[in-house]
Amino acid sequence: MQVRDLARDFFRRGEYVHLNIGSSDLSANHNIKQLVEVVDRRDKVEKLCDFLEKFYAETAESKRDKVGTTISLVF
Repeated sequence: MQVRDLARDFFRRGEYVHLNIGSSDLSANHNIKQLVEVVDRRDKVEKLCDFLEKFYAETAESKRDKVGTTISLVF
């Protein structure tokens, strides 16, 4: 379901404004990998460090074969 459809379902006509900047034919980038892991508060720093260490080791190996940029966002 698209955001426009959700807005139509939750709001009546005139209660929302559609603001479009750029193309309205945009689509998601399928090259983005999103991982979500829910952990106990006490374990989160250790889990994050373990994950990043493993992730960047795998990324370093794969960059030998491919050209690309890896960016990590942590919230």
